[in-house]
Amino acid sequence: MQCVTPGRPEICILLSAKRVGLRMDRGNMIKDASVRKLLVFFVAVWFLLVVLRLAFAVWQWESLSVASWDDICYAFYIGAKFDGRIAVALSLPMLLLLFLPGLRSRVSRWSRGIGLFYGVVFFLLFSLYLGDFGHFSYLGLRINAAFFDMARDLKTSAQMVWESYPVIPCALALLIAAYISCRMVRRFLSSFAPTRISGLRRVRNFLLCFIVLGLVGFGQISTNLFPLRWSHAYFSGNPNVTALALNPIQNIIDTYKSVKANDYDIEKVRRYYPAMASFLGVTHPDEAALNFERTVPERPLAESGRRPNVVLIIMESFSHHKSSFAPYGPDTTPETLALAKESAYFSSYFAPARTTARAIFSLFTGIPDINQSYQTSSRNPFVVNQRLILNEFKGYAKFYCLGGNASWANIRGFLEHNVDDLVILEEGAWKASNVDVWGISDLDLFRESHEVLEKAAAEGKPVFMAIQTAAFHKPFTIPKDHGSFKIEERSSEFLKKYGFVSLDEYNSFRFCDYALHEFMNLAKNSSYYKDTIFVITGDHGLTEHSPAAPEGYQELRLSAFHVPLIIHGPGVVPGEYAKSGTHLDVFPTIAGLLGIGYKNYTLGRDLFDPRFDGSRYAFVGRAAPAPLLLVDGDLCLYDNRDGEAKLLRYDAEDWRKNCAGEYPELFTRLDNVANGIFNTAKYMLYNNKRQSWPVTKGKEEAFRTVSQ
Repeated sequence: MQCVTPGRPEICILLSAKRVGLRMDRGNMIKDASVRKLLVFFVAVWFLLVVLRLAFAVWQWESLSVASWDDICYAFYIGAKFDGRIAVALSLPMLLLLFLPGLRSRVSRWSRGIGLFYGVVFFLLFSLYLGDFGHFSYLGLRINAAFFDMARDLKTSAQMVWESYPVIPCALALLIAAYISCRMVRRFLSSFAPTRISGLRRVRNFLLCFIVLGLVGFGQISTNLFPLRWSHAYFSGNPNVTALALNPIQNIIDTYKSVKANDYDIEKVRRYYPAMASFLGVTHPDEAALNFERTVPERPLAESGRRPNVVLIIMESFSHHKSSFAPYGPDTTPETLALAKESAYFSSYFAPARTTARAIFSLFTGIPDINQSYQTSSRNPFVVNQRLILNEFKGYAKFYCLGGNASWANIRGFLEHNVDDLVILEEGAWKASNVDVWGISDLDLFRESHEVLEKAAAEGKPVFMAIQTAAFHKPFTIPKDHGSFKIEERSSEFLKKYGFVSLDEYNSFRFCDYALHEFMNLAKNSSYYKDTIFVITGDHGLTEHSPAAPEGYQELRLSAFHVPLIIHGPGVVPGEYAKSGTHLDVFPTIAGLLGIGYKNYTLGRDLFDPRFDGSRYAFVGRAAPAPLLLVDGDLCLYDNRDGEAKLLRYDAEDWRKNCAGEYPELFTRLDNVANGIFNTAKYMLYNNKRQSWPVTKGKEEAFRTVSQ
């Protein structure tokens, strides 16, 4: 570079340094001995864990080889990210030792003690991995928190291990590996000499290293800031592929809480089995085996030679008492109400559980998510493998569409692991931009889902598509592109009367109605409309008190679960159906309309099957201690779990009056069914595991059987 000030060469040097300052900073960072040592240690540990994963893959290659290369590589990739997270945890003590002013100068002198510390750490690490290999060899499962419960019977467990494995050679191998680790760490640090750099630069280097480790530990970059979760390992229905993706340490942490959730009482399940077998229509009752299987035969195809498409629309918080469906409600959803008049409309329909994740789990499985010991069942790795009626939809192209990210509440893992050949379309898959934390607007979601549906249906295969809206959530965004929708002004008195917390919430609910109407208009002008059954419901209701609603309805919190169900399409007789139903009944009903044969192992029943018309009840299990609500028309069985159940007329002025004495037979029947569903559901969560799964190898499908 030519100097512009020949008489002042120091100025040229300063200018040159300023121009290449960033490059020099990077060079200085790499020259920092603390940075080099930390990165070498971190990469070495990560590499070691990846090698152990590779060893697992080689060991299990025979069972893995039936899966596609894409699945195997993706599982290894997910697993390597979990390994990186564990490497981060093991590197954090080293980060502090190498960078903190009071410690970094003593690292070389303390190398013996640090080596001993990491020798113990690696001994525990290798022991856990060895236990994981043995656990998988014995049970076909990666080690989890349940292992420690089994180990409580120390005498029996120790005898089993002694008789099943080469304990002495394994123990010697562990000691040798720990000794080698101790020596390597000691030697690695004995020559460490801190680089003399300014305090500011040292802080900067520390922060940069911390950020790098943090990003690796977080596991992924997401616009909604969801970290890597166990559910990412469950993208495949093949449990061996899932096993390849899991990390034993992460798996123990992830299952620590959920192992406590298995709290069903087998004696109570047996006590109520006769009532449940009758309620469900079990053709071959077996109390000893707790058989809940029902077989529904397939019906012949129509003249068209194909079964109808299905569009399942799950509207966020479509609360009955805030909608046009309630006789006392505001006119917020006139378009959906008009659609209901052209359809089969179920007016006494309830979500069996509050929150979206519980609703999705209940709807797809046919089991109410009533576990009280562990968040939602979608977050519980022990119940992720469920038999679904949806998997009997052979030959269907399956889509799940939502505007945001599918990682919330581990819904992605639940859906991907349980629904065969499902394509999840989420943020990043859409042309529209996100409008808030929930992703693209409902209007854009419906528009683009229509395009996907139209294209998929044109390819000749029948289509199943679930569309989950999310905009009726804070911040209640009305997008800039809102079509012909018009925002209304309402007084605070009006909003309070109908339970709306703000004008934004009121208009957001109206916008959901508008977006659904626009979608149905697109559908009615499409080629797929005449061959499609539309099923529309809400995931759950809302709890805000509405003075316009009956007092009993509000006080019993039925508003949190009461949502409409609309079924529209070929073969559906329009009209209002007053018999009660829940999300558990959706897939048996859809399969019945399609004529698909299936086996049902759970609690749902076809809403159009006349066999059950004399016992149409809607079960709701509320938060712990779980009151049971079982709705039969305008009567409601209420059991607050204190030993005294009541039969209440929830829409009457004297709703607190116990009507059990007036309807003793009905009360007894409802009480048996409510307690039967409650106890049977807890049992089914852990005993509805599917026995086989499809795995793809090239263009072929292979089936294998899992020993449960």
